[in-house]
Amino acid sequence: MKLLSLRANQSSFHPVIFKEGINIIVGKQVAPHNENDGNTYNGVGKSLTLHLIHFCLGSNKIDSFTAKLPDWEFTLEFEIDGEKYYSTRCTTEQNKVNFCGEKITTKGMRKKMLELCFGITNPLPNLTWTTLFSRFARRYRSCYGTFDSFVPKESDYSKILNNCYLLGIDIDLIVGKKNLRDKQTAARDTERAIKKDPLFRQYYLGKNDTELDVADLEYRIEELQKEISQFKVSNNYHELEKEADDKSYQKSVLKINVPL
Repeated sequence: MKLLSLRANQSSFHPVIFKEGINIIVGKQVAPHNENDGNTYNGVGKSLTLHLIHFCLGSNKIDSFTAKLPDWEFTLEFEIDGEKYYSTRCTTEQNKVNFCGEKITTKGMRKKMLELCFGITNPLPNLTWTTLFSRFARRYRSCYGTFDSFVPKESDYSKILNNCYLLGIDIDLIVGKKNLRDKQTAARDTERAIKKDPLFRQYYLGKNDTELDVADLEYRIEELQKEISQFKVSNNYHELEKEADDKSYQKSVLKINVPL
């Protein structure tokens, strides 16, 4: 990929034309600050240029652009494998990008750039257009602190995954190890939850909790006592018993007198 130009629809913006080879943006302060004040910004547009490049290539919405640059449109022209492309994005309608005459979403723009530049058609978590392109165009001051700082607060896994991909190292083992690690962590968290829950401990681990057993027995005793207290014997119980005995006797007699 090679950048060609960065332009805007406002005459106050001076077009940035990228030439062959290394391009350096420098600026001279009219009233330099104290050398020890730690301020390296002089307002000539070095950092803004980087942000605008990311902006045209589908970065997340930049609220300050909407507030301070309403209705501005920025167009980035670039070349990939000898073929020219352009991308135009408006500060007012930041959810859309005009890519070579086609209106697409910022998500669609990132997906398209990921395929064009890196040949990735099925992106993986932590291996995205933003994480890969940010290794070539660092937007933030914190991204220059150490040799492997490309994305603010990037996880160690993301660093290893993106760096190894760009170095041509097979990332399948990295992804596989991450998946196994996630399963191991989930299993450990589940085990801890089961050990803390008395019901899980009893029914899934086979370890009875004595306090739980005592409470269950006390509840069952209480229910049986209620049933006993509510049980009532019929007033004519003895009459019914005598009648049942008579019926049983008559049945026996009938069986004896039945002719074979």
